[in-house]
Amino acid sequence: MLARYFRVQSKIPRSVPQATQTMSEKPSTGTSPVQYQPMRQKLYITAIMFLMIQAAVQGDSGSVALGGDWPGHLGVNRDGIAIGSEAISERPKTSADSTAAITWELPAGAGYAGASIAGKQVCLFDRDDAEDRVRLVSLESGKLIWEARLPANYRGGIDSDRGPRCVPTILENKIVIYSAAGDLSVIDREKGSILWTRPLRKELQADDGYFGAGSTPLVFEDLVIVNVGGKDSGVVAVSLANGQTVWKTGEFEASYASPIAITVSGQPRILVPTRLKTILLNPSDGSLLSEIRFGARGPTVNAATPIAIEKDRVFLTASYGIGTLIVDTSSGRLVEVDRNELVSSQYATPVHSNGILFASDGREDGGESFYVCIDSKNLKTIWSHPNMPIAHSISVGNKVLVVGIDGRIWALRSNAVAWAPLWSLQLPVGNYRALPALADEVLVTRTVDSGAKWRAIRLD
Repeated sequence: MLARYFRVQSKIPRSVPQATQTMSEKPSTGTSPVQYQPMRQKLYITAIMFLMIQAAVQGDSGSVALGGDWPGHLGVNRDGIAIGSEAISERPKTSADSTAAITWELPAGAGYAGASIAGKQVCLFDRDDAEDRVRLVSLESGKLIWEARLPANYRGGIDSDRGPRCVPTILENKIVIYSAAGDLSVIDREKGSILWTRPLRKELQADDGYFGAGSTPLVFEDLVIVNVGGKDSGVVAVSLANGQTVWKTGEFEASYASPIAITVSGQPRILVPTRLKTILLNPSDGSLLSEIRFGARGPTVNAATPIAIEKDRVFLTASYGIGTLIVDTSSGRLVEVDRNELVSSQYATPVHSNGILFASDGREDGGESFYVCIDSKNLKTIWSHPNMPIAHSISVGNKVLVVGIDGRIWALRSNAVAWAPLWSLQLPVGNYRALPALADEVLVTRTVDSGAKWRAIRLD
């Protein structure tokens, strides 16, 4: 729990050879589907990822609409921007004391993994006793569609919680999950059956770190790219179809931040924040193009995901005395623009909207925390609001949702010149450290404490 403690191989052919010993000879299966509702919208995330990233890096405020889906870590583009969810109310329905109206609620197991949403379906990933559990439920009602279970192999570290940390990724017909033990699995989205599973961390001799595996894999085209942190395999790309290794790069330790795809000089690249360095890779073969120092030895972690801000620039932040790093990629390399203390986020990823950066600044386990608004072009603080909980940020239309880990939710205008919420809500008591998900004006959250719950509330 972050709050309490602080060489390239050639691409293999796409044909599927006989499975190696590192993969299941015969895929295990999940439980039989309870119900299946046909997808109302197809999610072609990998096919359009390059175009969306290009628009973001070039400072284009428009994005490709996917009908309100939130298919994985921090949404469609891993930047906290809700695409197609423009109808967040000026004042959502609440009780007299501003308590949020719960649409549905389900028990949650161990773990910190947030939900993902696509085609009116929600994927919930947690641990139930000795098994990792994946459930696909209806966004509208929470009704179970299917449930799949896999052996849970993580024994725990500094944090006693042994559940998954990584958000599931929903594709058109598959779901990708990565457990706290570092087991990478792909599940059939319609049937809930396990297509393949591979114990990456064990196989590649990766250290569990402080809290197990916590960097959510990136699906790029037909690859799943993982910051494993293994020996001579810091970053690994495996085939989405069968789990076999396509390439691996370097001896970089794993972080708790997640890789993103960006465009550099018109070419797709993968930016990976590892334990001590942020690296730039060519996704076609895993070749290392550039690296830059970001991180520190000792009881520290990198846990906030990098985000593209102004043209050719990427924003990184971490706590533990690390602070902010802005890099420029226009030369094809990672070039330092500035290091400063504008934002020192322990694990909450900022969101960039209309040239403004909204961010949670501080640590959950000590000291005062703030919510800040930064001019991302001039790198100047516009305003800073004190006495705030650590909070996740979601950009939706002309508003920014601020979701505090104490269950308080605020809505700000994305051009706000001061902390002046349009409205606020209060979720039931609990710790909401897990990443929230927003699609079709429904916010899905979960608590991570005793009696943990998955909860959905409407914001229209």
